[in-house]
Amino acid sequence: MAINLLKLTTEKLGYEPLKPVSSVNREVNENANSVAQSVIPAVLAAMLNISNTDDGLQKILHNAGGNWTDDLFGKGSSAIIKNIASYCHCDEERIKSEINKVADTSAGIIKNNIGQEHDEKSAVKNLLKSQKTQIYDHVPVSLQLGSILNNEIIDDHTNKMQGPFSTFMHKFGEGFDKPDTDEKLDEKSRNF
Repeated sequence: MAINLLKLTTEKLGYEPLKPVSSVNREVNENANSVAQSVIPAVLAAMLNISNTDDGLQKILHNAGGNWTDDLFGKGSSAIIKNIASYCHCDEERIKSEINKVADTSAGIIKNNIGQEHDEKSAVKNLLKSQKTQIYDHVPVSLQLGSILNNEIIDDHTNKMQGPFSTFMHKFGEGFDKPDTDEKLDEKSRNF
């Protein structure tokens, strides 16, 4: 079942739909709730980032009600909190609270949508990878999230381009991110 994690998280928290960043200046050009517009994509991008390790996947699966800022942003947690607070023109304590609320909500949605998979970690990783383009299209570049997470693709404007050719290339690239199913692996081993 295909889901839109960004949209589900936004709706569950009662926010208006998020606006994608402009491919020209990589910022949100329309009036938007700047707290939701910055925190939700930042949290989801960080979850995608930590899903590349077993430790990160464990945190996503088992950190309900915990302090998410350090788990998601590591050594960059104070920097991202400051950047989001500056972007939103609000205090850092509110941002910490919003990060925890968004992360708890998103983790709950992820767990509900992976079902009773025998390999929860792979299911979480695959779900987050399937959302990569959607998430990155909503991260304002002024947050400098790519630098903080040591993942420059997040801030790369070519990753956020839209249009027929760019959309095709995003979909083509996503095909390489998809792992082989057990059936495909069995078939490959028989043909080897």
